[in-house]
Amino acid sequence: MPSPAWQCGILGGTECERGVFRAERKRERVSAKPIERHQEVAEERVRGAEPCAARRVIDMILQQRVRNHS
Repeated sequence: MPSPAWQCGILGGTECERGVFRAERKRERVSAKPIERHQEVAEERVRGAEPCAARRVIDMILQQRVRNHS
């Protein structure tokens, strides 16, 4: 007969130290639309700045958005 830990693995969960089944949370899907819109706004803000500075600002904003949606 399979062990409880093995059965929990099949069901998509884990067995914690006390032997109690704990379901794993499913990862939420994140729409790319807000990120794309944020990039457009960032590009508009940095127009007229040096290309390198503009790229750094855009990359920084995108990284923040990705972290917030993780």
